[in-house]
Amino acid sequence: MPFYNLLTYVTQPYNVSGISPCKRSLTPACPSSRTSQPIQLRLTPEMLSKLTPKSPTNHYRLALFCTQSDRVHFGNCVVEFPAHTEIRVNGTVIQANVRGIKNKPGTINPPDLTAHAILHQGVPNKVDVTFAETKTAYTLTVYLVEKSTVQQLVEKIRKKGFLSKEATLSKSNSCWEKVD
Repeated sequence: MPFYNLLTYVTQPYNVSGISPCKRSLTPACPSSRTSQPIQLRLTPEMLSKLTPKSPTNHYRLALFCTQSDRVHFGNCVVEFPAHTEIRVNGTVIQANVRGIKNKPGTINPPDLTAHAILHQGVPNKVDVTFAETKTAYTLTVYLVEKSTVQQLVEKIRKKGFLSKEATLSKSNSCWEKVD
C-alpha cells in the first residue's frame, strides 16, 4: 500500500464467514445470514510504545485489513470488505468507508482502530466484525502500520519517476479505443 508500511501482524488471519481462525482449509461463505467474527487484540510492549501517545500526529496505527479468501494465496491482496460490514472496537462502532470508490476493490483505506483501542499492557481489546449476506469467504487481520508522511510519498515518487503527459494520454487512449 502506498500510504502505509505494514510493520507486523497484531492478530493471525481470520476467515470472515467462519468461527475459527484461518488455517489451510477455509470454511464456505454463508450468503443468507449474519456472522460475527470476534477478535482479541493483545498488544506487546513494543507495539504499545509505538502507539502511545494516542494522537492524530502519531504515525503508528492499528489497521483492519480484509480481502477475499481465494486471493490470499497470491499475496499482495486488495483491501475489500463485504458490502454489509459493521466493525466494533471495545463496543464502539467504527465509522469507516468499507465500500471504496464506486464499490471498486482496492480503493478502500483499511479502517483505523487506534482511536478506540485501550493502550495499556495486559488489557485485551475486542474487535467484532459483523458480516451479512456474503457470497464469498473473506479473510481479515489487524496490522500495526506506519502511515507515510507527505514528504515520504513525494520522495518515493521522485525516486521511482513518473510518466510523462504523453505516455499517460497514450495509455488512456488505448484503453478507450472502440471495438467493432
